Amino acid sequence: MRALSVVVLFLLAACAPTQAPESERARTQQVTPGNVRIGAFNMQNFGPTKSGNPTTVNYFAKVVLEYDALVLQEIEDASGDAPAVLLHEVNRISSHRYELSLSPRLGRTSAKEQYALIYRPDRLSLLAGQLIADPEDEFERDPFAFTIQHDGMSYGLIALHAKPDDAVREIDQVAFAYDAFRNATGIDSVMIVGDLNADCSYASDAELQATALCSDTRFSWLIPDGADTTTGTTDCAYDRLVVRGPMAMRLLAPAVYRFDQHLGISGGSLSDHYPVEVELGSSGGDYSGFTCAPQAGMAESPYEQRSLGRNSFASTSGSGGSSSGGSGGTACCRTCSTGKACGDSCISRDSTCHVAPGCACNAGG
Repeated sequence: MRALSVVVLFLLAACAPTQAPESERARTQQVTPGNVRIGAFNMQNFGPTKSGNPTTVNYFAKVVLEYDALVLQEIEDASGDAPAVLLHEVNRISSHRYELSLSPRLGRTSAKEQYALIYRPDRLSLLAGQLIADPEDEFERDPFAFTIQHDGMSYGLIALHAKPDDAVREIDQVAFAYDAFRNATGIDSVMIVGDLNADCSYASDAELQATALCSDTRFSWLIPDGADTTTGTTDCAYDRLVVRGPMAMRLLAPAVYRFDQHLGISGGSLSDHYPVEVELGSSGGDYSGFTCAPQAGMAESPYEQRSLGRNSFASTSGSGGSSSGGSGGTACCRTCSTGKACGDSCISRDSTCHVAPGCACNAGG
């Protein structure tokens, strides 16, 4: 199916007045100067029940404050009150104004959902919201694209919450949503974000590798197959960030945000998913060419699990150890220009040693 097209162009923005903050909380980790932190978060049935609980809404708001822009999924409220309640709480506790853009309510059945982008307009601009039409009904919920601008560059964030039982088909077809968006806007720097249900029983490695989104190496998967984006006992990389175009050269620090460890709560009390995130700036590391699932000769993206303000490189198949680089087995540099050990910040891709973003190593260390 290649008949996807952008047929609706609109912007729905809801703004709440900025109030004096009661208890603004500093970010757990400051963003690199000049960069913005972008994330995607499945809120799990965010509707009247959750939005009617002030404590729950306050915790959600604290998660939002970690981001300059956060794509939200599973907003389920026909009245539209739930996202407005969240925005009000965010602006109540923040000294920086946030705004909210909503998609239409989407879904084949009466159980419809909305996507939203909640963002700081002083950090980036939202240019438009675009529904990517699905005339052949491949998606339970049509993908929705938010066009943003940062540092003079325009980017597309295509949100998708894939139906679990149809995850493989929807992951395959969302590659063509990129084509539809690029053809309609001329923007080729795009990140596909959201709960793709791209792991465990919904999508095996072999099934993923057969999809267009995985087999086309122009798409790079920032959250690797070895990540765990779930708050429960499962260990599944359902939530992904998939980038294509020049944007891949402007990214830093893809991560899974363990909000439960930071907030001191049970993760499941908010959602069964953790947010996934990345920094976007005027320059960054080379995040092109990372595969969706382990394949011979290709590495997975190095990523972090972020909590309590501490970062640590996760042990993924694409991350190098202190002496070698994961999949390729090529010795990586071991000495940074500052003299500190750097092995875990080296990655091997296509049998070639690459230095992971944030660690400048001497050649041949």
